[in-house]
Amino acid sequence: MLNLYNIEGDANDLPGELDFNFLIKTPSGNYILKIRRPGIFRVSTRNPSTCFKKQSEFS
Repeated sequence: MLNLYNIEGDANDLPGELDFNFLIKTPSGNYILKIRRPGIFRVSTRNPSTCFKKQSEFS
């Protein structure tokens, strides 16, 4: 996380049907990291394999 996003925190597993999901807790707020499982095809032009957002951005 630090190398890719310049964020350091504690990661906790979250449930997910198709993706690997993690809650990243940092002093500046919480983030959700979603990583697509190998072999899962999802049509998306926005983000091919990962999604990383501040928790408050999820509705």
